[in-house]
Amino acid sequence: MAAASFFVVPQIQKQILEANTDRDIPLLLELIADSKKMCQKLRTSLAQALWADLDDTPVNDNDELKTNWLIFDKGDDLHSIWHWFERTFNITLAYDL
Repeated sequence: MAAASFFVVPQIQKQILEANTDRDIPLLLELIADSKKMCQKLRTSLAQALWADLDDTPVNDNDELKTNWLIFDKGDDLHSIWHWFERTFNITLAYDL
């Protein structure tokens, strides 16, 4: 899904520019809403890939990383990483992942 999305974004961008040139306000608003949805889909896809990678990262009995992962250091708490996912990707872990 994410790979296909990358090809759609330039198409939406072109349509937005054309709608703006033609002053087609209803179409312009619809395309902008579509682009926001597309951006969220891309963010969610990236979050899912990183989440899968995090799942392969060892943690100790206190839910702390045993190794460095991404921008987080060994010993960082999983709960803070979960909150980072939600803030960074504008998602809800229980719903989106």
